[in-house]
Amino acid sequence: MFGLLSIEGNEAMNDRVRAAVVRIEVLKAERPIYTEILEFFKQIIQEKEDYKKSLERTLVPVQINEKLAEVKLKEGFPLIPLDEIKCNYPLMREHFLKLLANVKERVGDAVRDIESTMEAEKDCMKRMIQEALRQEPVSKNSLLTFILNETVNPLIELYASFLRDMVREGMWTRGYCPICGGKPFVGVLRGDEGKRWLLCSVCSSEWPFMRMECPYCGNNDQKKLSYFMAEEEEGFRVEVCDACKSYIKTIDERKAGIEIIPYLENIATLHLDMAARNRGYRNEILLIPGTTEKALG
Repeated sequence: MFGLLSIEGNEAMNDRVRAAVVRIEVLKAERPIYTEILEFFKQIIQEKEDYKKSLERTLVPVQINEKLAEVKLKEGFPLIPLDEIKCNYPLMREHFLKLLANVKERVGDAVRDIESTMEAEKDCMKRMIQEALRQEPVSKNSLLTFILNETVNPLIELYASFLRDMVREGMWTRGYCPICGGKPFVGVLRGDEGKRWLLCSVCSSEWPFMRMECPYCGNNDQKKLSYFMAEEEEGFRVEVCDACKSYIKTIDERKAGIEIIPYLENIATLHLDMAARNRGYRNEILLIPGTTEKALG
């Protein structure tokens, strides 16, 4: 059976936070228009690492043997059985309410509907966590969805850390995550040949994927696939699919010439999302709360 493994230590987590803070300061200097939202996410990232440390203390790892893992991957099933994940509801509720308070300081009016929902339904917290864990749509309120994802996804990330080594190259060619089934939020081109990797919006796992294929609908007709980029941002582009009218932002590490952090680059390139939407394309995976709809139209 796939037993208990050690998760990355506190030092690794601290290094990741420090790297994110440094990158945020660079992005703020380069793109001042994003200062406010980057400052918000700096706080989110710092609190997330503390939250994950608390989750680890009561974590019960999912168990899976290698043969079962191979069968699941071959048949297109992600490795994590989301219905078997054990939740520490008091801790998750505490983190949810902390995030809600942080958001309220910035966009107070937008929080009222969430507070009303919680007052009207006493046990809604457990229900919403379970629905978010199963990656089911919980609410049309994007702010609520964001806070729930920031509450649930760190737990899924921890479970994913036990299973990533079981997915070897060539075992998975699908457009959704082999670990948790989440959709990709960004692509990255790496190495001399520009091999394409997709990054999961839920558990932060990465997996290789075909260059000329839409990860959202599977279209590989080159006549219906294209991309565009901003003139002064070499290394950042938007790949679009005319079959399903979706788009995904892609970072070419060969041209970016920087130590990128995809999660942050995604936040600091909202203008590319706006450009894609203005051209009639869409992307459901928006990891930015509240103001996203206002910014993107």
